[in-house]
Parts: sequence; C-alpha cells; structure tokens
Amino acid sequence: SPSRTGDYEAEVFINGEKLATTFVVGCCVLDDLQEKWFEFDSTECQARLTISSDKQTVTCNEQVYSWSSVLASRGARHGQHTWKVKIRKSQSINIMVGVAKKPGLTAKRNNYSSGYCWFGCHGGKYVLGKESESNREFQVNDILQFDLDCDKHTLQITNLRSRETAKIDNLPAAELFPYFSLVHPQDSISLEW
Repeated sequence: SPSRTGDYEAEVFINGEKLATTFVVGCCVLDDLQEKWFEFDSTECQARLTISSDKQTVTCNEQVYSWSSVLASRGARHGQHTWKVKIRKSQSINIMVGVAKKPGLTAKRNNYSSGYCWFGCHGGKYVLGKESESNREFQVNDILQFDLDCDKHTLQITNLRSRETAKIDNLPAAELFPYFSLVHPQDSISLEW
C-alpha cells in the first residue's frame, strides 16, 4: 500500500466508541490498510463451489444451473464492519450478495429466507426480492463495498464503479455473516482488502 510519513492527529475507537484524540509525531500511515477480518468458510460452502487455498476466492465449478452459497468464516453482532468483493468472472452477472444468519445457508441446503441480499442479475437488480430503482447490472471487475452497521441494523452495498447503492434496513439483532451465492459455471468472486 502507498504510505505517507509525517505528523497526524489520531482518534482512538474501541467497539465503535471514541475514547480519545491524540497527536502522533513522525509516524508512517499506510493508505487503505484494512484488517482481513474474515475469509470464505469451507464448512459453510456448498459442494458446487471451490474455495482457493488462501480462502480469498470462491468459484462455481459445475456445469449445472443451480444456486450455491458460501458464508464468511466470521460474523458480526455489534459495531460497524466493512469489506469489499471483486466480481472476477461471470457469465450473466447473476450474483447474490449480502448477509445471512446461521444456520440456514449450509452445504446441506440453500435457504434464502435467512439471507438479506442484493441480487444483481441479467436485466435488473433486486433487494429482498423487490426490483430496485436502477436496472444497471454488475459487471466483471466491479468491486462491491459492504458497510454493515450491526447497532443500527443496516447494510449498505455500493458498487464502486457505478456508485449505485442498495440499503437494507431492519436487519435482525443477531450474528450476521457475509453471504455470497453464485449460479453459473466458472462464476468467481474474491475478497479485496
């Protein structure tokens, strides 16, 4: 990551609460530094999907048209959490992204009722089964940013290319796991940190 050296004012937060403001002299700041707070979970991944050895990429590996899902290895119950996903390959950009509760989206079944998602598909986008205001599709190489606020029970998903957003309100007060579902052979997404 690019870095800058100099003097900076820093704010200290714990669990989303600001504890202090301090002045740091002669430090080096790394731009875009993010903690890798989860990876794709092989125990919560349906059989049609393959997870890379570094657990940062998931690919649909069968020639059958059928939705397959994977959850993140960690969920969140409190605070604010951000992550990004890049669409690496897709035949028709039929990709579902969002958050879900456990159990429900496991290798044994594909139960969308426990998920809160933005469904980018050929010909439109849907949020929780309702068509969204815009019909712009996801594209290969799009990066989607997820901003989950567990305390306000909201998830905002932003397509960084088109600046289009989807906001999901009234999320349950439960542990929520980043959720991804692919349908076509060779569809692939990766985590971007």
